[in-house]
Amino acid sequence: MARLPSRSILLFSGAVLAAAPIAGCLDDSSTVAAIASPALLTADPTTFRGTLRCGAPELAKYVVTLTEVSASPPAFLPSSLPVPCTTVASFEATSNGPIKVGSFYTAAIDGYDRDDIHPQESGSRTMLDATNEVVAPRWTTTCGELPPPAAQDADVLEGGEADVGLDEFNPLRYPTQVLGATDVILRGCSTLREGDPSDAGADAGTEERADATSQVQLSPGADAASQ
Repeated sequence: MARLPSRSILLFSGAVLAAAPIAGCLDDSSTVAAIASPALLTADPTTFRGTLRCGAPELAKYVVTLTEVSASPPAFLPSSLPVPCTTVASFEATSNGPIKVGSFYTAAIDGYDRDDIHPQESGSRTMLDATNEVVAPRWTTTCGELPPPAAQDADVLEGGEADVGLDEFNPLRYPTQVLGATDVILRGCSTLREGDPSDAGADAGTEERADATSQVQLSPGADAASQ
């Protein structure tokens, strides 16, 4: 039976996630409250955990590392804290944060079969256990990918002739764009698979990292708690 956990909040750097601003309009007959909706980019485990069940020894927690592919060169963002398999992780776009409305993002997902993990440092993709030993992810996957250069060319998008390799690109894997006042689910996620890619759990260079001030909000996924 599906079981939804209580709502919780996960932050990158200990910053407090402020309540959404509320603007009200009153008249003699009724009270109307307009609530500003945040722009969110959400990783939903139901899109990448496949047949894995939530909880050790299967998928206990996952870590999300976003890359802004609109930037040149692409910018690696700070990784999320470990997220329980039964919740979705939503990155909020803010005026001074690395998540920007209108920009495109891909994500690397690292899956763990244990709960006793914590980041090596704030925003780090490298996880440690209770004894501060490095823990490699058991599963990894990605959400979205950059198409071949030909697919990014305006002439090609308007019907021009593409280079070799464009036909092999799956349009469902196109990077996800953040939209204003909308909760957008990361698209193009492949199923988690076992393995130890050379970059799994590794951090991007600090010179490529965005400022670690972005906020991550957690809320239950629709089916994330299905057992």
